[in-house]
Amino acid sequence: MRKRASEAAAAQSEDEVSSYAADLAERPREWLRILERETSTHPLRTAGIAVGAGFVLGGGLLTPLMGRLVSVGLRLALRIAIVPALSRGLGELGGQLLEGSKGFGTANNNGEGTTT
Repeated sequence: MRKRASEAAAAQSEDEVSSYAADLAERPREWLRILERETSTHPLRTAGIAVGAGFVLGGGLLTPLMGRLVSVGLRLALRIAIVPALSRGLGELGGQLLEGSKGFGTANNNGEGTTT
């Protein structure tokens, strides 16, 4: 009885291993199909990813060029993010100053204030 149970368990394990092996053999083919589809639909993105991966794998991540690129990228990002917010804030401040100055009067010759 035990022998049959262990043979059945071994046969089941062998079937599972065969199934996993078949799945592992199919994965590279599936990845190749996905890669071909992505390359044909988005060639520039694929080329950019390949160039970036080559740069990193080639040791370009910790070079002076990379430091400069990061520096320029940060400056551009700050300009894109801060300049519009700053100009919007200055515009609102200017608008508030102009609205606030309308209530102030100017003195005439009699010393009485007139409002504009």
